[in-house]
Amino acid sequence: EVGGFKLAVQGCWDVDVGSPSANVTVVVVMAMNRDGTVVPGSISLQSATGGEGRAVDTAFLRARRAIYECQRDGYDLPDDRYDLWAQIELTFNPKDMRIR
Repeated sequence: EVGGFKLAVQGCWDVDVGSPSANVTVVVVMAMNRDGTVVPGSISLQSATGGEGRAVDTAFLRARRAIYECQRDGYDLPDDRYDLWAQIELTFNPKDMRIR
């Protein structure tokens, strides 16, 4: 279920390999609507490692953009399991992307 969500977001995530932000791992949290769309304004930075300042800001902005750009009409998530994905934490790691 959430694997498809992860793949969708990962497909829109753009990492600028030559930028200092390419070394930054950010963890973002967000609230989801029942229709699979992100609650506007709910994406926030929970933590960051591997950089500071502008590099962290850039990594977070790229992660947030990927989430919004890929949602289109809503992510395909099972309505009957909404309680499991109403709040999502995503880790954007340039080497690997995980979701919980």
